Amino acid sequence: CDSCFLSFDSIYVSLDIGDVNSKKMVKQTNLIEKMLRNKFPLDFVTKVWKCSTRNTDSEEFKLTTRDYISRHYYCAFENAFSQDGIEYLVLLEDDMRVSSDFGLWFQSTKWMLDCLWMDVICVSGWNDDGRVGYSSLERLYSVLRTDYFPGQGWMLSKRVWNNEFRMKWPIGVKNRVASTGWDHWMRLEDQMKGRDCVIPVISRVRNEGNSGVNVNAAEYSELLESVSFADEIAIDSGFRNSLELAEINWSWNSLYKSLAKSQYSKEIQNAIEFGHRIRSLHELISVLIQSESISKHCINQNPLKLTEILFKKSTSEFRRCDLAYFYKREEYSSLASILKLSKSPRSVWKGVHVLYPRMNHSEVRLLLVDQRKCPFLKRNEKVIQSNRTMILSSIAGENCASRCIRAGLKCSSIELEFLNNCESLRSQFHCEAGCGHEVGPDLPAYVVPNAGIATAGMCLVTDGGYPDQGALLCDGKHPLTQRICACI
Repeated sequence: CDSCFLSFDSIYVSLDIGDVNSKKMVKQTNLIEKMLRNKFPLDFVTKVWKCSTRNTDSEEFKLTTRDYISRHYYCAFENAFSQDGIEYLVLLEDDMRVSSDFGLWFQSTKWMLDCLWMDVICVSGWNDDGRVGYSSLERLYSVLRTDYFPGQGWMLSKRVWNNEFRMKWPIGVKNRVASTGWDHWMRLEDQMKGRDCVIPVISRVRNEGNSGVNVNAAEYSELLESVSFADEIAIDSGFRNSLELAEINWSWNSLYKSLAKSQYSKEIQNAIEFGHRIRSLHELISVLIQSESISKHCINQNPLKLTEILFKKSTSEFRRCDLAYFYKREEYSSLASILKLSKSPRSVWKGVHVLYPRMNHSEVRLLLVDQRKCPFLKRNEKVIQSNRTMILSSIAGENCASRCIRAGLKCSSIELEFLNNCESLRSQFHCEAGCGHEVGPDLPAYVVPNAGIATAGMCLVTDGGYPDQGALLCDGKHPLTQRICACI
């Protein structure tokens, strides 16, 4: 990372030593610390911390590997923000590779975290959907807002940690549980509170490990290996690395113009309103996969010399073309399979994906628009919650199909989509242990308080139908959960 020494005041290494009473673990950790000291210059690593994440004598629940990882994050935050003068922390896991401009990216964006009118809670170097097919040199320094927490090399402020997360971070004790991991916990509205994260279109980090707690080798190959990396894009285009022009393009003025919330909203709204509407999946495939000429979609859209503006190396003229495709969340997994994106919507902002496929000398901006979540659609374009829907709660172990029948009604999986959030669940249940994320056929649901498991008393939301991310299920049930049901 050519920019890290100049961009970061301190670089810390945090080691999880597991059980502090385990002599074997302590010995292994000391060996790792020694290897770090021998590998890096003396002034590279400011300090090595040792975190003990296991205390088996007093654990209320059987902890999982995800709990230990979350505890390690907590320890790292506490250690970092207890140091004098540290106001921002960038967290990077040990299997991540970083770009040459990684440090400059965070140095250039940290001001947003304490600028309240920017409404930004985190900055990340990762774009889940910055895939090879959607990355080009022209987008090397482009930036996006997302209301889906990205993780993977990210920055948080001391202010937010101390005022919001410190007292509720999931550490695997009662009412502080994240059964699918701390990152899914971060994505809940209880944490995001309507704020966004800022990400680059092309990732500044790359996951080098092909297996772990949340990913196996097959998933790595499908979801992570194809994510573009900034240095590779720059080198393939004849630059030394991604740092060469970063400072020019990430100036305060440039980032403000790109990301100020009012301006960003207007830009996305105009792109949807005035862009060409892709009317069918068949048409989308024709345009993007079969490389059909898009000139007919770009009538009256002004040409711009994009590479000349950004890189001052080429005068190739590009024609900007906005394309918009509307979808429903339950259709997304099929769409993602065709477009080679993540199985569930990620890197989205207010229900809108912004992608940059490149073809036929045109700068194409493709917007995938969720018809339930996007606020910029006309009424006849939206999928709106039916005023005939009756929201009912089931008894433990009962599915929604049965619950609706008891009321003389029928369960609607379409209307269930509107209830898959913490606010709706709290309208029916106490949710005394908070709101969390899970996967399963019985979700969204409330876990009964006497369940005897870590999620007892929690309301649980999910990413989509089980197990294929399709429609939420009316017939799913679990003996320890009460369902929230949409009956018509």
